[in-house]
Amino acid sequence: LDALATVLVTDGATVATNAATATGSLVPLTACSDAVSLREVVPPPSDPRLRARVERVRDELTAIKAQLDTGRYAQGFAAVESVAAEAAATSFAPVIAEAELLRGSLAWRTDHQELAETALYQAIASGEAGRAADVTARAWLELLWFVSQERGQPAEALRLGRLAQGAVDRYAGDRSEERRVGK
Repeated sequence: LDALATVLVTDGATVATNAATATGSLVPLTACSDAVSLREVVPPPSDPRLRARVERVRDELTAIKAQLDTGRYAQGFAAVESVAAEAAATSFAPVIAEAELLRGSLAWRTDHQELAETALYQAIASGEAGRAADVTARAWLELLWFVSQERGQPAEALRLGRLAQGAVDRYAGDRSEERRVGK
């Protein structure tokens, strides 16, 4: 919330145009009461130094996501590469998934198509490895949209969609999560 608020107070037409969408992308409070999902979350690393590194990376990713959510793609893309490298250096799969999803989303929106596709696949793989189901579902949806729209391959997107269905269906019936993952 702090990262988004910081970006929203900047003066700019792009930010103003995307403000409503950006605030809609915030994690809903109901996520805090979902006991099943909370139990499935991989706990942070036990090593205090590694845990602090992961937390710093997540803070940086939150600030970069605010750039994405407010349409400041070039600024976000300029920052995400080094943060994705730092995420990878932690070897903590859930944060790698978060970084790669953001990297792929920003790469797509700044016309780095090969990087976008590679990063989205990496987000899915790391999300699965790290049991980050929400990130995995969002990465699948972003990849499907990318393959269909950017690559112009709707048939391939449909094939991939069959693979993605389980990740997305996990949120069936949970309206706040359905909105969050885009169902």
